[in-house]
Amino acid sequence: MHPALLEIARLGLHALPRASAGALRRYLETARPRLDLPPGEEIELFAPGARAVLARAFADIHHWLGQVSGRVPFFADIAQIAVPRPIPELAAAAAALPLLRADAPGHLADEAALAFLDRLAL
Repeated sequence: MHPALLEIARLGLHALPRASAGALRRYLETARPRLDLPPGEEIELFAPGARAVLARAFADIHHWLGQVSGRVPFFADIAQIAVPRPIPELAAAAAALPLLRADAPGHLADEAALAFLDRLAL
């Protein structure tokens, strides 16, 4: 599923009955080609500061992997782990919501899931 749609799916899972949540999830998994969403790799899924913590925590493992494999650095782009992506997840989800509202009526038959998308505020 596209990262811009993950929060919408998560909220639907909690708000909808099981069958409707499943219908919403299936719709979100197939809607991507019809929506003008930013590239998934531009969407930040981590909280502010989490990437720096992750980079520090992984540094020793990365060093060990390089020693064991003989390939130093093990990951050529290891520095990128600390660089936040330009679009926050909630901003991407909020931008996707009107696109989903426009697309869903022709592709999502579940009335509760449609109503959920219509009333969702991010």
